[in-house]
Amino acid sequence: MIGDMTPAQKDATAALLRATLSAEGVMKAMDIMRLEAALAEFEGSSLSYRNPEGYYVSLIGELGTPPWGWRLEGHHLSINITVSTPGEIAATPLFTGTNPATPPADADINRTIQQDEIMRAVRLMRSLTPDQAEAATLDSSPRNIVTGTGRGDGLKQPAGIFGRAMAPPQRQLLRDLIATYVGMAQDAIGQPYMERIDAGLADTAG
Repeated sequence: MIGDMTPAQKDATAALLRATLSAEGVMKAMDIMRLEAALAEFEGSSLSYRNPEGYYVSLIGELGTPPWGWRLEGHHLSINITVSTPGEIAATPLFTGTNPATPPADADINRTIQQDEIMRAVRLMRSLTPDQAEAATLDSSPRNIVTGTGRGDGLKQPAGIFGRAMAPPQRQLLRDLIATYVGMAQDAIGQPYMERIDAGLADTAG
């Protein structure tokens, strides 16, 4: 756990993030962790429960010898980096979340952390026709993350509206939304992934 690390180990963890994530990705990850203090105050809970340093770093495999990887995991944040072969790096699965969505005025964070995701998702939704919006909307509000732990079956059947059913401007909005998440990784990691997205955007469901 980060809270159990020495100052040098914390610095090394930050360096590991900077070596893999973009500047925006690093800032977003750090802000999500820092937001735990504001959430503790908002909920009336304690910092031992909503701990900004209650995030765990895992190193997987023989470091430097593919396949190997590392993970940063905790409340509202899951970053998984895998080096499958030399030069082949994946930054998935990735999960980011924020609560509260907008930090309170007295919080040590002066921005809406996921503003880009929110605005791009809203733009995409507002661009859809009523029939498209109906197809893109889940029948019921899920209790939590649709494809979270123990819900692997949720990935077997695509849900939503496919890119092929969208007009070109709508597909661009979908691509922009995806790029917001891919942009958490450095370009050397994210760009090859975006090339795959571009090649298969028509078969991507949103």
